[in-house]
Amino acid sequence: MVSLKGSNEQYFRRLVYIAHSRQTGNVIAGKSLKLEMMHKHAPSFDDPVGMVPSHYSEFSCFKKVEACVDLLIPDYRADIRFTATNIQQLPDSHWPDAVSKLVHQAKSGAEKRLDIPVMFNHDDLSYVLHSNSDIRQRHYELPDPAKSSRGTFIAETTVNCDSGQSFVTGKGWVGGLSSSNVIAWRDQTRKKAFDLHETRFLVES
Repeated sequence: MVSLKGSNEQYFRRLVYIAHSRQTGNVIAGKSLKLEMMHKHAPSFDDPVGMVPSHYSEFSCFKKVEACVDLLIPDYRADIRFTATNIQQLPDSHWPDAVSKLVHQAKSGAEKRLDIPVMFNHDDLSYVLHSNSDIRQRHYELPDPAKSSRGTFIAETTVNCDSGQSFVTGKGWVGGLSSSNVIAWRDQTRKKAFDLHETRFLVES
């Protein structure tokens, strides 16, 4: 069984917006914008409706561009997805106006519920709300059984603030390992450490 040593938790609201063409309305593949608002206090994950109002301490806005290529492997129980991701944290001065107004409202704490925009325009694109979730994120140290390298495993419990549905995902960052070791670690972690909706392991050279 994989030994996951040490953990720390953080809680935040995550809003994800998907980019669309303002001319055609079509989705711009792989392009999105994400706002994360750190909770000052842990929300109640047993009562999603009761998670609001909340007070927030830190705010971060990210622009993400991602491209994926799927490799289908016949007669094998899993396929492989190659993903190239570019994530840029935006300075406050480059935030969309709608995001700035939402953050100002969240900082004031005056409203019982945040007035979350479902769509806004920015840099000649339209951004449409894709998900509105509260996140509990746990970080674990992932030691290599051979003691040659270490990695990090992140497990997230995601609660949809609109429907109350929840699921758990996991990501691992591992350096200096062969692909076979990473796959074995992934399988053991999924089976024995967590009941995961999705598990991803990234190999760093």
